[in-house]
Amino acid sequence: MLTLAQLEAIQAEALADDIPIDLERMSLWTEAQAIQFFESGGVDPSNGQILAMSDIHIDKQENMNWLRDMADTGRFRKDVLILAGDVADNDDIMKTGLTLCAKAFRKVFFCAGNHDLWLSSTDSNSFEKMQRLLDLCERLGVETCPAFANGAIIVPIVSWHHQSFDTEPDLKGWNGVIPAEKMNMDYHRTRWPHNFSFMNESIAAFMDEFNDFNPRLQERNLNEVVQQLRAEHAGAPTITFSHFVPRIELCVEKRFLFAPSLNKAIGSRFLCKRVTAIQPDVHIFGHTHFGWDATINGIRYIQACLATPREREMRLATVVIDEFANGTKPTNLAPLLIYDSAQGFASPYDAAWSNFYKRYPRRPDLAHMVPLYVANRLEKQDGGPGEVGWGPDVKLPAWKLGPAWVQSHVSAGADLDVAY
Repeated sequence: MLTLAQLEAIQAEALADDIPIDLERMSLWTEAQAIQFFESGGVDPSNGQILAMSDIHIDKQENMNWLRDMADTGRFRKDVLILAGDVADNDDIMKTGLTLCAKAFRKVFFCAGNHDLWLSSTDSNSFEKMQRLLDLCERLGVETCPAFANGAIIVPIVSWHHQSFDTEPDLKGWNGVIPAEKMNMDYHRTRWPHNFSFMNESIAAFMDEFNDFNPRLQERNLNEVVQQLRAEHAGAPTITFSHFVPRIELCVEKRFLFAPSLNKAIGSRFLCKRVTAIQPDVHIFGHTHFGWDATINGIRYIQACLATPREREMRLATVVIDEFANGTKPTNLAPLLIYDSAQGFASPYDAAWSNFYKRYPRRPDLAHMVPLYVANRLEKQDGGPGEVGWGPDVKLPAWKLGPAWVQSHVSAGADLDVAY
């Protein structure tokens, strides 16, 4: 609880003597909230919206232009942004992106994605690059630790992927599947200390442990920080976020993927354990570039990825979630609303693949069966069990189950045999 003397000191430090102090209300704030209130010109830190996006890839000029346009509008200066990784691999572009986000929003929460930790020729290893990135965030006022903002507790979680996360059967009866270590650039663009290896769980475990040994948490582990915030803000909802995927059910089955080994480079069982322990109301994730909104065991999982211009051009229907990424030009884009301090959480959103799995059960046991668009990229084994198809009772492909507005972009011929 803040005293009048403490509030007056914060007010003076912010040169905000013209902003009155409401002791009854403001004494219940944290020091960080009071600083935010006075430095923002008197905007109540518990009011406003929380929006989210991931995978903005502003090394693509079209995406950078959109981010600049968004920053210039001033539409979101009372709002909080959750930025769930993959901004850029280049240090200068990363700094520009985070600066633009910090300008556009009242507060930005960030966690690094895999592209953010790709190395240049002068970098030692990806963990050191992450430390440098965290230092940059601190200088820019970008949050990388749990905090209360706009009525909710927001919790960034550091993570990395490992192959054993994929617990579903590999394809059967088909040749030509490219292994994850040959397909995924993380194996070639990142390096790690202590001889950690992609071929086991060592990198993922190391990155998960950082959540409890982050010096910015002042010798507390992540759960202790979350519990303290929940005690200080009783009744406030909790939103966790990561770049990587916490559950295999939050990605397309490998039999539906152009690159079936993708699921071995997307998620972490350590991340799943953390999210399950915290039990947030919502978890935001990214990385796979599929719009998603699904509730599993009481936790709502959302992905709102901007993705690349090429992906929006080629498969807009499976990238988008609701109005996020609306249109083929990024000037039409805005982050996805997650929470409004006055109205609560946003209603469920339409997204193609999560809608598909609400209609048709997940069938990883059909590992021998792939759609024609996948079969055309593989080779059926002679005498093997491979079949072409989607599975029993599937009548509509995912790309015809997304938001209504995007259906005009889907070719009339984009049926079960034609990928979109």
